[in-house]
Amino acid sequence: MILLEDNPLDDVGNIQKRAGIMVRGRWFSEDQLRSMLEGLVKFFKPDLIDRLWPLALVVVVIAMIVRTVRRSST
Repeated sequence: MILLEDNPLDDVGNIQKRAGIMVRGRWFSEDQLRSMLEGLVKFFKPDLIDRLWPLALVVVVIAMIVRTVRRSST
Protein backbone atom coordinates (compact mmCIF):
# COMPACT_ATOMS: atom_id res chain seq x y z
CA MET A 1 0.00 0.00 0.00
CA ILE A 2 1.28 3.48 -0.88
CA LEU A 3 0.32 6.55 1.13
CA LEU A 4 0.47 9.79 -0.87
CA GLU A 5 0.73 13.36 0.42
CA ASP A 6 -2.02 14.63 -1.92
CA ASN A 7 -4.93 13.18 -3.86
CA PRO A 8 -3.83 11.81 -7.26
CA LEU A 9 -7.41 12.20 -8.51
CA ASP A 10 -7.03 15.97 -8.18
CA ASP A 11 -3.69 16.02 -10.00
CA VAL A 12 -1.93 12.99 -11.44
CA GLY A 13 1.40 14.63 -10.51
CA ASN A 14 0.54 13.94 -6.88
CA ILE A 15 1.44 10.30 -7.48
CA GLN A 16 5.07 11.40 -7.01
CA LYS A 17 4.37 12.86 -3.57
CA ARG A 18 4.77 9.66 -1.60
CA ALA A 19 4.60 9.79 2.21
CA GLY A 20 5.60 6.16 2.61
CA ILE A 21 4.57 2.59 1.95
CA MET A 22 3.24 -0.34 3.94
CA VAL A 23 4.79 -3.71 3.04
CA ARG A 24 3.60 -6.88 4.79
CA GLY A 25 2.43 -4.88 7.78
CA ARG A 26 5.64 -2.87 8.10
CA TRP A 27 5.68 0.92 7.57
CA PHE A 28 8.49 2.58 5.59
CA SER A 29 8.58 6.38 5.57
CA GLU A 30 9.77 8.30 2.52
CA ASP A 31 13.03 9.10 4.34
CA GLN A 32 13.62 5.42 5.06
CA LEU A 33 12.90 4.51 1.43
CA ARG A 34 15.34 7.14 0.13
CA SER A 35 18.01 5.94 2.56
CA MET A 36 17.50 2.33 1.47
CA LEU A 37 17.69 3.34 -2.19
CA GLU A 38 20.93 5.29 -1.63
CA GLY A 39 22.39 2.23 0.08
CA LEU A 40 21.47 0.06 -2.90
CA VAL A 41 22.98 2.53 -5.34
CA LYS A 42 26.26 2.58 -3.39
CA PHE A 43 26.28 -1.21 -3.12
CA PHE A 44 25.64 -1.84 -6.82
CA LYS A 45 27.65 1.10 -8.21
CA PRO A 46 30.18 -0.55 -10.50
CA ASP A 47 33.80 0.49 -10.43
CA LEU A 48 35.59 1.73 -13.54
CA ILE A 49 36.70 -1.74 -14.70
CA ASP A 50 33.15 -3.10 -14.48
CA ARG A 51 31.87 -0.19 -16.57
CA LEU A 52 34.60 -0.34 -19.23
CA TRP A 53 35.07 -4.06 -19.93
CA PRO A 54 32.06 -4.31 -22.29
CA LEU A 55 33.49 -1.41 -24.32
CA ALA A 56 36.90 -3.11 -24.41
CA LEU A 57 35.26 -6.31 -25.61
CA VAL A 58 33.52 -4.45 -28.45
CA VAL A 59 36.83 -2.83 -29.46
CA VAL A 60 38.56 -6.22 -29.56
CA VAL A 61 35.78 -7.77 -31.66
CA ILE A 62 35.85 -4.85 -34.12
CA ALA A 63 39.65 -5.15 -34.38
CA MET A 64 39.32 -8.87 -35.12
CA ILE A 65 36.71 -8.21 -37.82
CA VAL A 66 38.86 -5.51 -39.45
CA ARG A 67 41.88 -7.81 -39.36
CA THR A 68 39.91 -10.65 -40.95
CA VAL A 69 38.53 -8.40 -43.68
CA ARG A 70 42.00 -7.03 -44.48
CA ARG A 71 43.46 -10.54 -44.72
CA SER A 72 40.69 -11.79 -47.00
CA SER A 73 40.93 -8.81 -49.36
CA THR A 74 44.67 -9.25 -50.02
